[in-house]
Amino acid sequence: MRIGVYILFLLMICHFQVNGQFSPGKLMKAHSNLEGSKNCTKCHDLGNKVTNNKCLSCHTEIKNLVNQNKGYHSNSAVKGKTCISCHSDHHGVSFDALRFDPKSFDHNKAGFKLEGKHYSVDCKKCHNASNIQDAKIKKRSNTYLGLTDKCLSCHTDYHQNTLSSSCMNCHNMDGFEKAPNFNHAKTKYPLKGAHANVDCIKCHEKTTRNNKPFQVFKGIKFSNCTDCHKDEHNGSFGNNCLKCHNINSWSNVDLSNGFNHNTTKFPLVGKHKTVSCNKCHIGSNFTRALKYAECVDCHKDYHEGELKLNTESVTDCKRCHNLEDGFNQSNFRLEDHEKSNFPLRGAHVATPCFRCHKKTPDTRWTFKFKSQNCIECHDNIHKDKISEQFLSEQNCQSCHSVNTWSEINFDHNKTSYKLEGKHVGVNCRTCHFEDSKTERNTLVQKFKGLSTECYTCHEHNHGDQFTQNGVTECKKCHNSNTSWNISSFDHEKTNFPLEGGHAEVACSECHKPISGPNGKIIIEYKLKSYQCIDCHY
Repeated sequence: MRIGVYILFLLMICHFQVNGQFSPGKLMKAHSNLEGSKNCTKCHDLGNKVTNNKCLSCHTEIKNLVNQNKGYHSNSAVKGKTCISCHSDHHGVSFDALRFDPKSFDHNKAGFKLEGKHYSVDCKKCHNASNIQDAKIKKRSNTYLGLTDKCLSCHTDYHQNTLSSSCMNCHNMDGFEKAPNFNHAKTKYPLKGAHANVDCIKCHEKTTRNNKPFQVFKGIKFSNCTDCHKDEHNGSFGNNCLKCHNINSWSNVDLSNGFNHNTTKFPLVGKHKTVSCNKCHIGSNFTRALKYAECVDCHKDYHEGELKLNTESVTDCKRCHNLEDGFNQSNFRLEDHEKSNFPLRGAHVATPCFRCHKKTPDTRWTFKFKSQNCIECHDNIHKDKISEQFLSEQNCQSCHSVNTWSEINFDHNKTSYKLEGKHVGVNCRTCHFEDSKTERNTLVQKFKGLSTECYTCHEHNHGDQFTQNGVTECKKCHNSNTSWNISSFDHEKTNFPLEGGHAEVACSECHKPISGPNGKIIIEYKLKSYQCIDCHY
């Protein structure tokens, strides 16, 4: 009985020692769900201290900010620290691991410097749930997370989405009443002359929209003077008031310097500057509306409708020409050709435009072709020389590459004569072209009906010694893999098999040069007699 009590006492002591080892103190309220020795590894690595990875696996909002290099924890003074160095635990249920003091906090480290009116605003004006977009963070009380540095995350959009959301383009941190950063000169309507002295409210009226105060800044018409000003001439002089007036004053009318065409929708540039007014304004009728949207409204279409965009003729000459220089020069570049139906590849890139589009000095530039087949520009020198099955529809790319004509990609294995061994590296011209016997500097093509017998291409060095029924079969002794070496020849199949000492004798000892047909020296392989005395004396 005493032994049992003693063992129970020891177990109780060990239990308290183990608990003391694993739990130095109670966790704060926010971490209370992690109490107990079974949960230690949720924050601690075995044999190690608390690691940032463990902390950030739960505090994902901080992890996301760090990954984006935003917020207080991405500041260089904070980023290198471990979480536990600032936010420890096991100090009791009521312990505040954050220990955040708004009064001493350096807001610059949060990535948003407090300037102007922001400097004196109470923290809770900005850091409250109504300004937080993230639904999870929004539920927290007294949190300082979840805000962005966008003005409209805290401020109401007075302009109701009619202007840019980048408020600082016009305003500064001192308030929204004024717009010191706004520069009217950078808008589509820079203020010039008397317009610079007009009160803003004269053009940008204050009104209400969606039951809220609103001032109109966008969508105001200004293309014509009559958009804002009454036309005292009732249209009798057109709507181009600046033809006679200027923006300094309506009463300041000056016609002595002539009419400034640049104030119209068709400024005169390049060669248009030198054209007589009567060329366009026939009979000096300057109030008659003219068509000018396309060049062909005044100019004849040199290309006669050849250039088309989809199904409509391309009559906007500015796509290829510069009005400053006239129509003789083109600004159509290689990158533009890439967008056409025939992107330039290989040798075509270095080909001058006139080689394809202006065949002779007297012909008109043309850009319409019947097809994109090679024969539209190139002569087919193989016409009727190569079987249709290998030159379908005269498509040169069956064999040639656009890089250069000499680059051949023809698969000879599709023919009845498969290239093997040494034949693989032979230039096509070696077999398929030969000098004309009748015309000087002229090559004759040989593709169709070309014999596959060796002697039709190779010199016949043996006379008629191995000819049977008019045919010499070189392959009985030679093959294409080892050039002309006689690797395929078997002396055992001849009338004189090599035996004994004969097997060691060099071929040239028995097969001597003799005078062949037409006095040509050949090696005698077909011996007339095999008696010993024929070789041995």
